[in-house]
Amino acid sequence: MKKYLFTMIILLLFITGCQQKELEFESYVPQTQLREKYIKSGTPTYGIYKWALTTNGSINSSPAVGKNTVVFVNQNGVVNALNSLTGARLWKTSKQLPTQIDESSVEIEKNTIYIAGINGTLYALNLSNGDILWEFSTDNKIQTTPIFTKNYIIFASGDGNIYFLNLKNGSLSYKIPHNIPLQSSPTLYQGKIFIGGLDGKIYAYENNSKVPIWEYKTQGAIVAKPIVTGDKVYVGSVDKTFYCLNAKNGNLLWKKKFDGIIKSTAAVHKGIVYVADGKGNIKALKAQNGEIIWQYKTNGAIIASPAIADEILYVASGNGFIYAIKPSTGSIIWKFGAGSAILSSPIINSGIVYFGAQNGKFFALR
Repeated sequence: MKKYLFTMIILLLFITGCQQKELEFESYVPQTQLREKYIKSGTPTYGIYKWALTTNGSINSSPAVGKNTVVFVNQNGVVNALNSLTGARLWKTSKQLPTQIDESSVEIEKNTIYIAGINGTLYALNLSNGDILWEFSTDNKIQTTPIFTKNYIIFASGDGNIYFLNLKNGSLSYKIPHNIPLQSSPTLYQGKIFIGGLDGKIYAYENNSKVPIWEYKTQGAIVAKPIVTGDKVYVGSVDKTFYCLNAKNGNLLWKKKFDGIIKSTAAVHKGIVYVADGKGNIKALKAQNGEIIWQYKTNGAIIASPAIADEILYVASGNGFIYAIKPSTGSIIWKFGAGSAILSSPIINSGIVYFGAQNGKFFALR
């Protein structure tokens, strides 16, 4: 009996050790913007219309690019896969997913598409034809976007749990019972998971611990995804304040007040943090102390997250325009009108800007 117990203890320690090593190994590259894995350098863009596709539902979420294919989903749950260069449709789902898609963006990982819906279900689709491979249901709506390690899919649900699914088959490996409704997508960095809650707190979990190693309280719900780089956590709150915290202990380093609520994820580039708010402001702040370098105001709420590629800052606004801005000065390089509000965070891949709009159109600009 003693030998059996000893063997089981050793086995559990080995499994836990493997999980910890995996999370640490997978997460040492800092994430500096929301859709970083899809943003690839190419030639500078000029805001010239390349192609567009009209669908029968507004497009709120951000697309994904993989293998010369761009994939997006409209609010009605219809998934489209297009040739990323020509816009020719490769396929679309014959039936819409049985849910609306709110703020969760499309992900592509290892030839599989992942989409989460407000019915609380995460769907895995075949990249080549859109067939559903598996689905995993939670107890509340999912408005977050999953992240990936070598073996896990990690995402948060409105039911207050952070889930770790087996990447191969979608089965539940384990979960962190956070117990607070979550709309903030998790960020994994140096073996820690950073996430915001609707209770206004920013949390840090170490590896697969079920108890946060630190938490920091703001005065409003946090729905933005934290950006973690240089041992600093950057995140905005609905309390109209942007925060910079020490990633190791959660201590406040600096904060900056804004005119509007902050729902979009910040972008960090060359020592500058770019933050947008619900009053249409985009501000460039010094990453060291939050000092304002420049600011620009659009006349529409900014919900989409800014993106940077090839020394151009891209900002999509609720006024229906997407702006290309010089990151160092805030001067406008070009802007393009989509004909309706843009809530979809743009991605820039090899000199092409992809985004969707509320009028159901999906655009590619060069």
